[in-house]
Amino acid sequence: MPVGAKQPLHSNLRVFRPAYLQLCEKYGPVSENMLDIGLKEYLSQLNAVDDLVLNDMHERAANQRFPIIGPEVGRLVHLLGKAIGAKTVFELGSGFGYSAWWFAHVVGPDGLVYLTDTKHENLADAEMYLERSGLLDRCCTYLGDALVHFEAWNGKADIVFVDIDKQDYPKIFPLLNDRLRIGGMLIVDNILWSGRVYMGDDAESTHGVQQLTQLIRGDARYLWSIVPIRDGVLTALKVA
Repeated sequence: MPVGAKQPLHSNLRVFRPAYLQLCEKYGPVSENMLDIGLKEYLSQLNAVDDLVLNDMHERAANQRFPIIGPEVGRLVHLLGKAIGAKTVFELGSGFGYSAWWFAHVVGPDGLVYLTDTKHENLADAEMYLERSGLLDRCCTYLGDALVHFEAWNGKADIVFVDIDKQDYPKIFPLLNDRLRIGGMLIVDNILWSGRVYMGDDAESTHGVQQLTQLIRGDARYLWSIVPIRDGVLTALKVA
């Protein structure tokens, strides 16, 4: 290769992939441009929240290796929600209520967050955590397939938050037309999928994440950006 020539991107990725995977194993999903663990730790400290219930959820997630958006993304969705004056949030995939905790603070006492999960125990725990925080009265839980509940829903969301099985990500796109208001925001977690989206992974889950990304990217009704914190967050403002 000539001196000064740039090495192809995919060549660089092949070189760094073993080290990248070791970091993922030790610290969890990190995007390729967030491999500086010192930076990751710095951001974690900056975004720490002194809240007993939230800390209990952090501890549970760590002990059970349960995926949550974490305080970095929590602060991001809180900021975005406040910026657009969100009062109605529909979550497709809620786990034990971690993201709903952040959104419930966004919508206030006169707003509503809809939680969905396929496991009764997750929603029961979500209700427990939200009740402890005094937030349960602004939340509504749906047990079962999030896509089925969202399709049957007749409301208009200010924010649609997506964190379901990744192969199902593209299925959310046509449902947004009548259920996300103009001026509302789509927020999608795990959009970098631990680097699989650019590592040549051929899994159905990876293709699902890639397809939704391209659907949003190609639709002029959305202004979008990918924020490369934790496992990547796609944010898309519906403008038409």
